[in-house]
Amino acid sequence: MCTSQQLDAIDRHLRKENWLLNEEFIAELTDHYISSITDRLAEGSSFEQALASVHQDFGGRTGLLNMEEQYAHNQFLRTRRTSRAVFLAYLKPPRLAISLLLLACFYQLTSAYPHYGRYAMIQGGLMALVLGGGVAAAFILLIERFKSRQNSITNHRKLISVGVLVVNFGRATLVALGPEIWVKPTFYSQHVHVFDAAGLTASVICLLSAVECLMKVWPTYGAVTTPVSGRRP
Repeated sequence: MCTSQQLDAIDRHLRKENWLLNEEFIAELTDHYISSITDRLAEGSSFEQALASVHQDFGGRTGLLNMEEQYAHNQFLRTRRTSRAVFLAYLKPPRLAISLLLLACFYQLTSAYPHYGRYAMIQGGLMALVLGGGVAAAFILLIERFKSRQNSITNHRKLISVGVLVVNFGRATLVALGPEIWVKPTFYSQHVHVFDAAGLTASVICLLSAVECLMKVWPTYGAVTTPVSGRRP
């Protein structure tokens, strides 16, 4: 088992000497380093020799940076898959009842207020809410990073999650606001209330599923960061 001084040396090695930023990747990589170094120490190697050997096994700085980039990409893919799965859950029982109830309510609303401007205003308000929240979250995180003067990217997965939320909601909104683009205008005009109600329902489901997705994964996003003096060039 590595001593506290050796653990500090491993942390400096990963952050300062190899420019790694992703906190979760660093945590997993540290476990691998500790295990491999412990085995080499048991074989009689010095700590410096063991550290250099493990570093070389991972392909040096270039190999570690490539691994970190791939790790971040996989994080984004996992978040997107989770968001899609939560959204599709609203199209299957028992949550299908919620979707149908929303559809019925919005159909009554669009029938009572058929003016397109009102529908666009509702859509615009929901989009402004999501986009405003995303911009605010990004701004707050950037301010926190500036104040702490840390070189590690704190809470990076929160920004990824907010980005997925905005993209999913924006996609549904664009489809809902322009159904005449992907259906015949005559068919759209005959069923305008149905399309409007379906568009609003899809937007609300996107919003609900995105919030639920954040609630599922947000507790694991509070990465603990350590100030370091090294930085990427």
